[in-house]
Amino acid sequence: VKYMLLMLYFGIATISTIVAKAFQYTEFDGIDSNGEPMKERFLTADMTIDYDTIPFSMKFYAWLMVVCFPIGVPSTFFVLLHSRREEIEERETRLGGPSLDTIAFFFRFYTPRRWRTSIYDLVRRLALSALLLSFDSLTDQIIFALFVSTFFTLWWREVSPSWDESSD
Repeated sequence: VKYMLLMLYFGIATISTIVAKAFQYTEFDGIDSNGEPMKERFLTADMTIDYDTIPFSMKFYAWLMVVCFPIGVPSTFFVLLHSRREEIEERETRLGGPSLDTIAFFFRFYTPRRWRTSIYDLVRRLALSALLLSFDSLTDQIIFALFVSTFFTLWWREVSPSWDESSD
């Protein structure tokens, strides 16, 4: 279970980015059968797929994956840690006792009161990967990425969640 959680924790940004690409399209100018100008949209991940002809079942599946991965996994990790918060906060070593061994990688670098930090870091990673794809404009992506990076840098500086502050 520990290694499955580790793989999911480190792979979630990549998985979520792939899921987000199901909603990203590229628009081209075209001409319809009457000779009128029109816009054609193709799935950016595979330009042979007309975005407007993707079946409802596939769009439903893509939305289901959004609920499962970028929303469900961080929520599940939070619930898992929150259910053990008293043990985590009362630990005297970085890893805690044997009962926390499976989930210790979430909090071992942080002070007992800052056990949520790995979840915040996961949200940061998702915001700087999959969430960026929700913006159409490159300028909007850059502005959002700068905002998120600045916010989390300032948060880290002010909160100082690391176990050993001399390593900050």
